[in-house]
Amino acid sequence: FRPAWPGGPPAPGLVTENADPKKLYLLDGTSNIFRAFYAIRKLTSPAHRPTNATFGFTQMVRKLLQDEKPEYLAAVFDRPEPTHRHKVFPQYKANRMAPPEELVAQIPDVKRVCRVLGVPTVEMPGFEADDLIGTLALKASRTGCKVVIVSTDKDLLQLVDDSVRVLHPVRGELLDAEEVRKSFGVPPAKVVEVLALMGDSSDNVPGVPGIGEKGARDLINLYGSLEGCLEHAAEISRKSYRESLLQNQEQARKSRDLVRIRFDAPVEWEPEKFRRREPLAEEARSLFGELGFTRILEEFRSPPPASLPVRREGAVPPGDGVQVEQIHGLEDLRRALRAISNAERVAVVPVLSSPEPMRARMVGVALSADPARVLYISSRESD
Repeated sequence: FRPAWPGGPPAPGLVTENADPKKLYLLDGTSNIFRAFYAIRKLTSPAHRPTNATFGFTQMVRKLLQDEKPEYLAAVFDRPEPTHRHKVFPQYKANRMAPPEELVAQIPDVKRVCRVLGVPTVEMPGFEADDLIGTLALKASRTGCKVVIVSTDKDLLQLVDDSVRVLHPVRGELLDAEEVRKSFGVPPAKVVEVLALMGDSSDNVPGVPGIGEKGARDLINLYGSLEGCLEHAAEISRKSYRESLLQNQEQARKSRDLVRIRFDAPVEWEPEKFRRREPLAEEARSLFGELGFTRILEEFRSPPPASLPVRREGAVPPGDGVQVEQIHGLEDLRRALRAISNAERVAVVPVLSSPEPMRARMVGVALSADPARVLYISSRESD
């Protein structure tokens, strides 16, 4: 069988032992849009435009930016034009229903989100996102760069090797070669062989009729490759497998060609083009306001809103003519609460460590029943 990388894995010695290699994150944009669309329903903007896929995708990207802090990344998207797979197999994806209009309408907004959050995007007519990801992963890893592919698509598991991992955006699992073997049942280099046997109904890849995922894994583990299965087809004890393999040899090989990711897309790994940019705060405020993403919008307000004050931990908020009383201990707190217990209204304001709510910790609480007096409880005291 063919190795996962054409010409073998990236050459050793490209990065010195003490070097800090670059790390490139490649987001499977199309797959994550579809996942978000079906995971979140009935979400619309103030103008009643559908926003469920956009919101889910935005949250995924924001979590990635917060948790991983990538320096280099790109969101990679499919295009509607036919690809080489349609040329060799006109029925490719022929049974797939057109995506819902509500989803298609959100794709421009998703790309706008990428722009305002500083995430470069990649798409190319005639090439699927998988092939663009595969090509970029190969070219980047051959310069010593580490690559993390963010996707739930099992097809991309065939790309995993010493330099490439797959990050599952829902479960947060980072899959290396051993984790792929555990979860999928074969090592990454043999994933394409399993997919060739089992096919893919969503893409109308026929595979070998009657052989499902488990059977495909068992056969590949036994015979090593699709070619090994075809060579030994007459010896297979299970009649349905034996006859189907004997009758569908060329179909099986064509299926392997369809599911195999290509590495010849005309896209180059140029680090500066994939460097994460600073968010465009003004455009972000406009976009997230238009979409109705109010909580996300708060992160881009300047200055931070009064309802989300930011203080260093343990500090008393400045009075500005207002009397500020810091609460020390449980007895002080009980006394202060008794003093405001009969008030008609009490303001309760969390005091955060950062103007970005997704990054912030609550470092205190301010209470006030009188505009001239504030009670402040720091998180240290409340412990």
